[in-house]
Amino acid sequence: MRAFFTTIVMLIMLASTAVAQFNFDPSRLVYSGTINFAITNNFATATISPQVGYALNDIFTIGSGINYNYRRQMNANTSMHYLGLNAFGRATPIRHVALQVQPEGHYMWGRNIARTRFIPSVLVGAGIVIPSGIGTIHAMVFYDIVQYTRGGVNYSPYGNEVVYSITYVLNFATR
Repeated sequence: MRAFFTTIVMLIMLASTAVAQFNFDPSRLVYSGTINFAITNNFATATISPQVGYALNDIFTIGSGINYNYRRQMNANTSMHYLGLNAFGRATPIRHVALQVQPEGHYMWGRNIARTRFIPSVLVGAGIVIPSGIGTIHAMVFYDIVQYTRGGVNYSPYGNEVVYSITYVLNFATR
């Protein structure tokens, strides 16, 4: 857990240095978020994740956010709640193509769970970016590369599955 918080502090310091270097411009702030509901044979999930970012230039955006995830495992009658913080780095190296890395730290609790836990995850993904009004629509595919497992149980809020996300990003930057 200490390593996660050290990483977050370093990312914030890096972001602060980058923002100071580029002379902070409020018009480069971007606001985004995800609301997700999914039901499969084994799981039901619900997620809300608002984020605020800063466009460093036309290619790179950095930011952070909070997230809440509810996950119910049907066959084990188990439900888990996750409340966490995240930081993200997004690159759009080619027009309409986005790559993103998003380390997260979650506090987890739930029904039929022996104890609360700190759950790390790192989402890595790619997708397409579609211009729309004063923002963009991001259709992304993510995977948690950490897959936090203890005692044979996968505690990742995303499970061992690919995560599909469609996000609207409000972008007030004048580029």
